[in-house]
Amino acid sequence: NTENIGGGLYIQHGFSTIISAKSIGKNCYINQQVTIGYEGVDAPIIGDGVRVCAGAKVVGRCSVGNDAIIGANAVVVRMFLRP
Repeated sequence: NTENIGGGLYIQHGFSTIISAKSIGKNCYINQQVTIGYEGVDAPIIGDGVRVCAGAKVVGRCSVGNDAIIGANAVVVRMFLRP
């Protein structure tokens, strides 16, 4: 659903990349072999200016804040907020 994708989305390589997010903010950068979400209702929300490096997985009901960097091959299943 492209209405939930902000402008400026850049997907470096589409090779083995799965994107099933609830929404993606503006000016995000996604590398190859990334998985964002999966089938089901609990899809991630990606903020503005987020960079998802090669091989990273972001799955489940979580929100990635603005300007976050998710390192190569990282696995994100939930986000913690500092008090």
